[in-house]
Amino acid sequence: MEKKQHRQQELEEQYDEEAQRIRQQQEKLNEQFIHFRRETGRLVEKVMHFTKNDSWNNQRFYQAMEQSNRVIRQSTNHYMQQLEEKARELTKHHQEKLENFQE
Repeated sequence: MEKKQHRQQELEEQYDEEAQRIRQQQEKLNEQFIHFRRETGRLVEKVMHFTKNDSWNNQRFYQAMEQSNRVIRQSTNHYMQQLEEKARELTKHHQEKLENFQE
């Protein structure tokens, strides 16, 4: 009986560790995206400032930057969805292990 409880405790700890790793990946990805957006905004402001008297089309530059931001946001969302799916699979797998363990 003690062996069974010890094994169940190990399963719980493994699950908690893996779930924590997934949450950390999600948080890190979110932080990186926020940082990227901030830095991109600063760079756009600098380009606009230094090119305010240039004849090239600033509006087109801004639209290109916005398009890049959309692509990066889509990629970020896709990766976040993959992490969420991984978390769901982890939970499902953990539940199955517990059910098999209790039988």
